[in-house]
Amino acid sequence: MDLEFAMKKIILSASFLLLTAMFFGSCSDHSVTSPEPEFANGRVVGTVRGVISDFTTNTPFDSSSVIVTWIDKGTTHSTMCKSSGYYYIDSLSSGTHEITFTGPSTHSVSRITVKVPELNEILDCCPATNKNYHHSVTQNISLYKKSNHVEGRIFYQKSLNNLELAQGVTVVADYRYVMDCPESISEGYNVIPARYTTTTNSSGFFSFDSLPCTPSVIIKTLPYTNSGVEYSPYLKQIPLEDGSSHSMGDMVIYPATNTPIIVQSNFIDSLKFPINEDFIATFSKKIDPSTFEISLYNGVTRIETSVSWTDSITMTISHFIDLRPDRTYTLSIKGKSKDNYTFDKTYTIHTQAGIEFLSTNLEISQGIMANAFPVENNIELTFSMVVNLSDPDNMVELRDENNYMVDFTVSLSADQKTLIINPVGNLEYDQTYTLKFEVHSSIPDDYVTNTETGLSFVFTTESAVTVPSQVTGFALNMGSNWKADYNTTSISFIWNSVTGANQYLILAKDNHKNTDYVYIKSFNASDNITKHTGSINLQWDGGGQFDYYDDDFIITPFCGGNEISFYIAAVNDAGRSILSDPITVKDETSPAMELLQYVSANNSSSSSVRTIAIDLNGFGSADAEYLDTDYLNISVTEAGGDGSYAISADDIRHEWYINGKGVTLYIDIPAGKDASGNRLTVNCRDNSGNSTSVSATLM
Repeated sequence: MDLEFAMKKIILSASFLLLTAMFFGSCSDHSVTSPEPEFANGRVVGTVRGVISDFTTNTPFDSSSVIVTWIDKGTTHSTMCKSSGYYYIDSLSSGTHEITFTGPSTHSVSRITVKVPELNEILDCCPATNKNYHHSVTQNISLYKKSNHVEGRIFYQKSLNNLELAQGVTVVADYRYVMDCPESISEGYNVIPARYTTTTNSSGFFSFDSLPCTPSVIIKTLPYTNSGVEYSPYLKQIPLEDGSSHSMGDMVIYPATNTPIIVQSNFIDSLKFPINEDFIATFSKKIDPSTFEISLYNGVTRIETSVSWTDSITMTISHFIDLRPDRTYTLSIKGKSKDNYTFDKTYTIHTQAGIEFLSTNLEISQGIMANAFPVENNIELTFSMVVNLSDPDNMVELRDENNYMVDFTVSLSADQKTLIINPVGNLEYDQTYTLKFEVHSSIPDDYVTNTETGLSFVFTTESAVTVPSQVTGFALNMGSNWKADYNTTSISFIWNSVTGANQYLILAKDNHKNTDYVYIKSFNASDNITKHTGSINLQWDGGGQFDYYDDDFIITPFCGGNEISFYIAAVNDAGRSILSDPITVKDETSPAMELLQYVSANNSSSSSVRTIAIDLNGFGSADAEYLDTDYLNISVTEAGGDGSYAISADDIRHEWYINGKGVTLYIDIPAGKDASGNRLTVNCRDNSGNSTSVSATLM
């Protein structure tokens, strides 16, 4: 440690000692005259919040898709999750509350238990008060898809070399526990119900459908008796995957062993064991306590313990001193059952971590620090346990972007788990700050630093700039007689400048498939002009999302009656203005069509009918316009040829092109008849409703 750093730490440590003296000094000014002080109207107000998400996809649930219910003072309350799966419960009274989360029927129900402390649990040295104290809990919730199938077949060992199918065995899918090793279990998943039960049929077969898709589930059998013989339970933990079917194959249960085993305990390998809890274990049969030897070691150091028993089957091992956090202990248990069978096991136990960083109001989402932190706000750091503010090794350092130290005071929340950093004077606008800390708990040598959290703790304060006003004068800049056609892509706009804008964004939506706003294009703002202009091309601006037909290799934004509404907004560092009034553009241009005749209408044959074909299309172009195939009117005017013969419109057949971009007319000319010189007129319209009339003289 260099001298400069050491001096800074001494100064900061002195600041902490002074602030701590001020804090505890104010408390010692009051005396408690009664061991149970009568509080005034003050109370602890509980708040629970978090995000509810699908465990498999890690996707938050939509707004109002999950119902959250709880009971407070005998009254049932409920709320719905908000956008991005966020839920919030406030005004919880002191006590223990069960909170239930019910989502779609395709997902399991989850339930958690939250404890809000009593006022005298957090104010054991202070007088009656009218002040409310807030207890906040952040608890993210996972709902699991009910999408798994598990099946298997069970045999029982009737004799050494004889297996029989086991009918009537109760099989349980148990979500309450997770096995970390063959004899160690830990708390499982918050799934309601936590156990699913079925029974084997005459073929020994069992199956579960629609099991919640947690990472794993324990499949076990309950004790089974056949012909007076008791069989040991079968237990296996299996992994689950979304929508999978898991076959456990053939399973065998054996006659119960006489050796005692631990069927439930609270000390588990790789579990973060609480440092102040006793070790508790329940055995499978009655135990002779006088034969048991217990040893608990931290490395080579033996920890003094005492043992008590309940009904000669449940053992409680107490340690005379608290265990240390982040340590590995070895617990050896040896003794005999009442019927003289030996139990001899050694367990490796990892204690809970010490103080941990939980959250900060600098974080706007997971792992992302604020980019517009309010300058008048205090900085709050919340930890997993009570902060020891008087520890001389505590360190907090706040620097601006020029690396200058920021003066501040520190204090603790009511539960002493949140460190509150109050800058002397507000923070500055548009500044980037860096926070470092080393915070200690009351456990010796237990602390957490900012580098251990995985977060940068670099944040930016809000801008002094205000959100720009709404854009006015937004209009087409295409000329007075301009009309859009079915394949129009290039459109120009004009609008009034807005003071303080950095950019202008054009957004659009239509009445076809883009019902939400789609970003089209942005334009840089200029302060020295009063009107801005800009052009877009829907072939690429907006990602081509406004192409009505996706597979015809041309861009047709305005086909099928599609209407696109364009909006503009001004943007700066403070945010985006409200959207302008819309400009709605649609196809208002009549289709350009022609009639093409390939065979003469003069049938000189004296014996056979001549069929002539006439095409109506967009000049033979591949990108011709789509027509309304439900609308076609045909008329014929006698104007030459055989005056005694006239074509009737009712005798003209037609066949639409497959792509709807044209139609073929078929006319049968009788033998010796001449229809040349007749005038053919066809009325049609495009699929946006724009009509046209095309005429031609038959040749």
